[in-house]
Parts: sequence; structure tokens; C-alpha cells
Amino acid sequence: MTIKSKPSVLYIPWDNPVHDDDAWKTLNDNFALVVYDFNTVDEYMEELKKPNHGKIGHIDAICRSTWLKSSPYIHHYILRDEAVQLIPDSCKIITQSGHGYDIVDVDYLTSRGIVFCNSPNSCSRATADVGVYLILSAFRYLTFAEHCLRTPGEYYDSQIISNIAEDPNGKTLGIIGLGDI
Repeated sequence: MTIKSKPSVLYIPWDNPVHDDDAWKTLNDNFALVVYDFNTVDEYMEELKKPNHGKIGHIDAICRSTWLKSSPYIHHYILRDEAVQLIPDSCKIITQSGHGYDIVDVDYLTSRGIVFCNSPNSCSRATADVGVYLILSAFRYLTFAEHCLRTPGEYYDSQIISNIAEDPNGKTLGIIGLGDI
């Protein structure tokens, strides 16, 4: 009888992990996690160039459990340029939290048969909320008003807003290209 080992996943953490305890237990029960702990992308690439890909090994997947702009690996673009070309042939899927994939060479991954997954609807409502705020801010000069309120001695500078701000009531807004929002 042959015992099959658990699939190996290169796990890229962030400095403020928020995990559902049951999901985290399931992940650890079903996968062998190799934690990404490299100081630089160059250090990561050097590890991949070692025999059998060094401590990374022949991973089956890569999981970046946070959005692209989270510390401590905010500038570790391992899914493009030379770094993406060093991903072991054993890797079949890459998951990444967040909307964007602008720092991912999806065409290259596809050519290698590696599936790339992100979470495009993870913050659609929050993005829509910010969009509404920005529209109202453009009419009401809210950013300038807040600046005047928060900056000592500048409170009365906000008086000009009453002469330049507009009421959005009755205006027509054209929306182009909001995607799923």
C-alpha cells in the first residue's frame, strides 16, 4: 500500500493574519504548507534555482492569502518577470486574494498550464461606497472641508465652500466601466 503525501503549498502570509479557525485547520490538515519567508524576491529566486527547488521543493500550489498591497511582502512580485519562470513544473494552481492581477503574468501561467485564481468580488461593495463618497466629495469639496476642520487655524478657510460647492440633487451622472460594482 502506497501512502500519498499531502499536496504541498507555498503559503505567502501577511503581518495581520485573519483566518477562520476551522478553515485554517482544514488547510493544515489537508496540505503541507511551506511558508514564504524570504527577505527579497532575489533570495526567493535563488532558493528556486537550488536542486529540487531548495526548501520550497516541488510545490503543487501557491497561496497568497492577502491582497497585493499587504506587508511584509508588499513589493515581492513573484508572479511576473524572471520569478514566475522559476515556479516548479509541479505547481498547478495559484490563488491570490483581491481584485487585481496586474502584477501577475497570467498569459505565462496559462501557457504553463497553471490556473490562476483571484477573488474579484471581494470588495466590490466597499469600492462602490468609496465611489459614491468621491462623487459627493467632488460636488461638496469634502476633502478640502475636512482639511480645514482638522488643520489648526484653518477652520474658517472653509467658508469659500459655500460659494463654490454644488448640490448634486437633480444632476445626471454618467457611469462608464464599473465592472461588477
